[in-house]
Amino acid sequence: MAGWFARAIIISCTFVNTRLLINQVGVEGFAAFSIVLSLTPWLSLLNLGLPYTSQNLIAKHRANGLKPIRIRRSAVDAACTALLLYLLPALIIGMVVYKVLLHGYGPLSFFSVAILVWSLIALGLTAIFHQVLYALHRSTWPAVAPAVQAGLTSCLLIVVHQVEFKDGTANNLLATLAIALPILFVFALSAILVGARLRTYIDWRALRWLLYTSRGFLLFGLSGALALSCDYIVMSQMLTGKDIAEYNLASKIFSVILTLHAVLLATSWTPLSDRFFGRDHSGMRQVLLHLLMMGLILVLLLGVPLALGINHISQLLTGGRLENFPIGFAAAWLIYICLRVWSDTFATALLSCDQINVINRYVIWQAIISLLAQLLLGSHFGAIGIVLGISTSFLLTAAWILPLRFYRLTGIAKKNATDLI
Repeated sequence: MAGWFARAIIISCTFVNTRLLINQVGVEGFAAFSIVLSLTPWLSLLNLGLPYTSQNLIAKHRANGLKPIRIRRSAVDAACTALLLYLLPALIIGMVVYKVLLHGYGPLSFFSVAILVWSLIALGLTAIFHQVLYALHRSTWPAVAPAVQAGLTSCLLIVVHQVEFKDGTANNLLATLAIALPILFVFALSAILVGARLRTYIDWRALRWLLYTSRGFLLFGLSGALALSCDYIVMSQMLTGKDIAEYNLASKIFSVILTLHAVLLATSWTPLSDRFFGRDHSGMRQVLLHLLMMGLILVLLLGVPLALGINHISQLLTGGRLENFPIGFAAAWLIYICLRVWSDTFATALLSCDQINVINRYVIWQAIISLLAQLLLGSHFGAIGIVLGISTSFLLTAAWILPLRFYRLTGIAKKNATDLI
């Protein structure tokens, strides 16, 4: 219940924050922030795949009657140390982003970009704390933490909105702090709740084993970022700031469905994992069927109304600065959301039972298809082409490979030529 309540707060705050941010920095500045924040999946790769690796290893130890204290301690302590070690890389990455991706997109300073980059790295490391808590069946804080972060950002944006400078760079810096400080606060509080410590002694043996085990999840994260998170990078090289702002706004509107669906997936990971390692394949299939039905209900009850009312929602969120979305654009987003709900459900099931190598066999091909399709369709159809390009990659790969693999794993589908996939 806490997860659903938290997601409702997140959705509300996301819309409020969009309006506040556009008022604070304008459409061009909003586009610049959108580009930087879109790098979150890339910067999250710096957690080296430890979140889900730790969660699965804890479940394995529990199924075998072992205590997972060493795994938990090594993972969470490494996250605290890593945040400090990533300060210099954050500055280097920030410079590259500032020079390459943000050329011509508003007065966002290098200092602001560097702060955002470091905070997004912290966000990726926070996932280690949260997945460990999920594995320990302490799901309340991981469920509500994103809502706390979003709520704090809203409060700070309201405050900084009262302080308006003539210098656009100063306004952007205030907006940057309103986004970054809540992320760092949640990181610190999550670390305390999970029992992390800054230790002078590091259990190198346990850490090396964790990192070795996590290489599959790291590769999956990299391939997933290539497949799903190149959109803003591509758009920054070919579309205007207004086009990027419209794309981001549509993404926020339709991501309401994925945000709610993510609650179901996050809370179902450990039950799926426990059933798999307990050899209850029938129970796994029942949980997955329930997830698919809930996903369908979300799409029908929310997706269709959002598609039909996207222009009214946009006018409300931007004060009329962005509106008149083509019906084809809304339809393309709805198709993409349907594909994501279907594919993400099966992906979660496979990942929860440590089948990361199965997914990594195809996801790199999805990434290649996605990037090429975005470049081709985006150059001809603009923002709608980007959405269609990503959807094409799902249709040709995840939408059919993942279900087949899952049902083979749980003993329904027979082995056949698809072993070559």
